Amino acid sequence: RSSLMLRTVAQEDSVGEEVVNATRKYPRAEDVFDAAIWRISRDPRCGSVVGHGSPERRLVYFPPIKTVRSPWLLVRYYLEDNEGRVVIDWIKFFDYSEKDAVSPREYVIPR
Repeated sequence: RSSLMLRTVAQEDSVGEEVVNATRKYPRAEDVFDAAIWRISRDPRCGSVVGHGSPERRLVYFPPIKTVRSPWLLVRYYLEDNEGRVVIDWIKFFDYSEKDAVSPREYVIPR
């Protein structure tokens, strides 16, 4: 279990550009991204480890929400050990999918 320390979350410039571009297609894209930041800042080890590089990168999935028909989102990030902050280095939004969508009251964050 991660410590309860709230982490600072930074992002590479390309991530901010992707959010801006996504909001043109998905009105709730910024809300989905804000939710991702909220989650990662509170539990930076919530994502699955991907690859073998250093620093260790993690990938976390945020499903679409039925009530608002939000896009779903993949976020890749890493922890900076020396500063204790999280850096998001890649994101990808995907079209809303009814079959993958969850209802907020049904959704439990996977461990």
